[in-house]
Amino acid sequence: MALVTVGEIVSRHVVSVKPSTTVREASAIMREHRIGSVLVMDESENLQGILTERDIVYRVVAEGKGPETLVEEVMTRDIITVREDATLAEAARMMLGFGVRHLPVVDRSGRVIGVISLRDLAKAIWGSYEPPMTP
Repeated sequence: MALVTVGEIVSRHVVSVKPSTTVREASAIMREHRIGSVLVMDESENLQGILTERDIVYRVVAEGKGPETLVEEVMTRDIITVREDATLAEAARMMLGFGVRHLPVVDRSGRVIGVISLRDLAKAIWGSYEPPMTP
């Protein structure tokens, strides 16, 4: 059986915001797209960071900051990326090792092509698994 790569399962739809976006606006975009993170890209589409649900809870809500806080103030700047030719096992090891739930996916040239999440990995591994009904 051939190993499945990140590039085979990643959605190639990049949802991003600018660093000057407010947390309120970014949260609305996350809700609209039903995702747990947004990439933070500058005007030239260079990856500057990632804003996750965890960032919002830990760095905004827990610190008493308001929804008008700018994304650039609370985003994660130390970005861990995974290449599209990495295997799903490699991506899972990276997520576990770095304690992250979302990894921006880059192509061979380093251009961001999408984001892979723990949920994406679970779907790829288990497909449309339905747990048995309990009586």
